Amino acid sequence: MHADTDIPATADTHSYARFPLPGMKTVPEYYGTDAWEILLGGAWAALVSQTASNKEAREAFHRDTKLSLDALIKRSAIDALIDKATGHEQSVIAAFADWVTVNIWGVSGQHEPTTTEAAK
Repeated sequence: MHADTDIPATADTHSYARFPLPGMKTVPEYYGTDAWEILLGGAWAALVSQTASNKEAREAFHRDTKLSLDALIKRSAIDALIDKATGHEQSVIAAFADWVTVNIWGVSGQHEPTTTEAAK
């Protein structure tokens, strides 16, 4: 099996949608297994990380999804443990990665972001 998938190791991975984070619903453009795609995967991860540090982007994510990265950052230790145990933390992170992918990076099979937010 390929890591983090149910795809047999002998399968052609280019014929399957593979998600970089558990819980994601989108596949970033160029996400794959060859050297160029792996390099771009690192660029995508850096983009998600950098976008998370941008206040305006976090506010737009909250406005669009009603989810908050800031709430994950500004929480008590017990709330952090509860969020992690219930999967809430991972679901918000995956939703943010999806949001960045759709609105900034681009979705696999398309060459431009797909939402009106990206056009602004």
